[in-house]
Parts: sequence; C-alpha cells; structure tokens
Amino acid sequence: MDNGLVKEFVDYGTEILSKYPDLPHDWKIDDEKPKAVLKFPRQSNSGFDVTVEANSSRITVRTGNIAHEHFEKKEGPDVFLVESVFGYVRDLLSPDMRLREKLAGKKPRWAAVESFDGESWNPESLFKFVLWNFFSKKSEKIYKNQQLPGRLSQKN
Repeated sequence: MDNGLVKEFVDYGTEILSKYPDLPHDWKIDDEKPKAVLKFPRQSNSGFDVTVEANSSRITVRTGNIAHEHFEKKEGPDVFLVESVFGYVRDLLSPDMRLREKLAGKKPRWAAVESFDGESWNPESLFKFVLWNFFSKKSEKIYKNQQLPGRLSQKN
C-alpha cells in the first residue's frame, strides 16, 4: 500500500507545528490504512474546527459542518501538494478567512469559505445541501479563527 503522501503529510506537519508550540492541535495516525488526521479545534464560539485528513491518494480539509475541500495527488513530489494544503490551513486559522453558513432552523443548508483581500470578502468554495427544510426559520452565521495572524490582507 502506498503511504508516501501520508508520510509526507505527517513529516511536514510535524516540522511546521514544531514552530508553533502553543497552537492547539491533535494527531491521529493509522499506519495500517494508511491514514492521518490532524485537527485544529476552534478556540472560541466565533471560530470553527479545521480537520485535515490524508490518505494515499488525497488530502481533505474540512471546515464547519458541510464545507470541505479535496486536494488530489498528482504527478510530481508529494511535498508540493502537502505545502499547498498547509498554506490553505494556515490561512483558515487566521482572521483572513472565514466560514459563512446559511441555516434552516439550526441546520446548515449552505456554506462558503471566504478570503479577505484587504477590501472585500471573496468566495473560495461554496457548498449546498440539496434537501433542507424550506419552512424553517432562515439565518446566517459567520465564523472566523484567530489562532494565527492574517497574511492575505497584507498583500499589495
């Protein structure tokens, strides 16, 4: 079984996280599958969990209840994919990205991961449930993490 992507994910992640000893996170590594899960729990009610799962063919980043992004393994060194994913996760842990959910009752029916460019919020990814209770009260919630400083809105 090919575990190159999982090994690269764990090795790279361990090295990067050693530079942030105060950043709460939790690893779950299963060498038999191979599979590794890295979770960054939200640090406040206004934040959101970020969970990253790597297997032999892809890495999935989950935010909130329905938002998720798949990063497929391609030709070339696995480290390129892993670096890209960790850059995305780094920004999700900063106030430069947010999770916006539209709810029907208490359940999400739509979600967007958005990034701030210094002037406005721009959608990175959109997710929708096909089935939801149309008669429920509609509301919207916005979640933002503050674990790391922003860097996207600082670009010129």
